[in-house]
Amino acid sequence: MLEKRFFHQMNKEKLINKGDKVLLAISGGADSVALFYLLQSIEKTYQLNISLAYVNHQLRADSGLEEKFIRKLAKEENYPLFMTYWENNSQTQIEARAREFRYQFFQKTAQEQGITKIITAHHGDDLLETILMKFIRGSYLPHLSGIRAKRNQGDCQIIRPLLNFSKAELESYLLVKNATYAYDISNESQRYFRNRIRTNIVPHIRRENPNYIAKVNQFSKETIYLADYLKSSSQDFLSKHLRMEEKGFTLNGLKHLNTAQRFVYISQTIEQNYQGTIEISQSQMSQILDGLAQKQFPLTIKLPGNAFILLKSDELQFLKG
Repeated sequence: MLEKRFFHQMNKEKLINKGDKVLLAISGGADSVALFYLLQSIEKTYQLNISLAYVNHQLRADSGLEEKFIRKLAKEENYPLFMTYWENNSQTQIEARAREFRYQFFQKTAQEQGITKIITAHHGDDLLETILMKFIRGSYLPHLSGIRAKRNQGDCQIIRPLLNFSKAELESYLLVKNATYAYDISNESQRYFRNRIRTNIVPHIRRENPNYIAKVNQFSKETIYLADYLKSSSQDFLSKHLRMEEKGFTLNGLKHLNTAQRFVYISQTIEQNYQGTIEISQSQMSQILDGLAQKQFPLTIKLPGNAFILLKSDELQFLKG
């Protein structure tokens, strides 16, 4: 039943094409192992060329056992395995830096092997957790979409075909197949924000609405529509009033705009040109908008990383340190 749903999902969303070379990001956990078997179920139909990619983060004592499990799976099922090790040299932002390293490795491997699609096992519960994390931490509305099912990454695409499936469904699927997987005990640690969301908040949502996976996917799609519209509708203004510079940018023509327009054009400038490398908090954005509305010129707003924003009568200047 799950395999049939998976096939229809891939077909409906047009996530892969016949003859694609795909790279499955596999961790050994239930999610990625379930995705491995689901991909196997459509391999012949789509004439797929499947390879596996694994990063050993060396953060847990049992990471060697996880690696051994994945090597065994790849060998027994006769799939190419590409793997590497992450050398952690800091105790801050471990999750973010590990993720950046993983995706750099996946993209490098894809480029070297002529692979067109990188496939990850993010599922509906991951989507809900991501949206809740962004909401609690404070994020702009267009960013609350969470995880896109398909996005470009260099010369290939990142595909996430499990967003309409719950973690429980994937675990049940493995149980029916009598398939084993590695268990990451760090998923139980309350040290990580995502784990606290998963164990303390998500169960209440699941009880309130058993159809929560469909609802969170609909919410995510609608916010993606909104984000895409804001991006396209801002192009004309930005093409006339945005000047990119060596150490930042200058955005002018703000004097006669209303607050909503200023918010859209400023946030879109940062979103389109810095792609998450620069973060402006909600309080900093409020400072910018209030400064423009109340004509507090000149006004300097400090940002992380020795960057700052300078407001003048008709323009906003952003400079990196």
